[in-house]
Amino acid sequence: MNKYRWLWLVILAFGVAACGGTATPGPQSWLDYPLTGDTFAVGEAVTVLSHHYAPGGVAEITLLVNGVAYRRDPFPAAGDDFGSLKQAWVPAAPGEYTLTVYLTDAQGQRGPAASVSVEVTGPTPVPSVTPTSPPPPTLAS
Repeated sequence: MNKYRWLWLVILAFGVAACGGTATPGPQSWLDYPLTGDTFAVGEAVTVLSHHYAPGGVAEITLLVNGVAYRRDPFPAAGDDFGSLKQAWVPAAPGEYTLTVYLTDAQGQRGPAASVSVEVTGPTPVPSVTPTSPPPPTLAS
């Protein structure tokens, strides 16, 4: 019996240590729309819907497209701990895109990012050019 007493003491010590405190969740961001694998057409407006949480308040949300900042928006309810934000993105060319959002909290700290991968199909739009007539010649006096 003495042989296993130390094992029980170790298990008890780990059990007590595990119950010692509760962790406060840190800032979090997640995307509800679009979802990974969604497909869109070139030029189609995509509404990116994200949710954010930060103890002490959310200040700003950044949307990145392929790792490049596309837009930054103030949080609609500045200072609230939790909320949602819709951000528009219009893809200009076909391809695979990674959409990423992250929050900046009220203390200026950046939270972890959330990402999805989407596909954009269709031809790249060609800008239309309307020819104009040259101006009439002027007579010099």
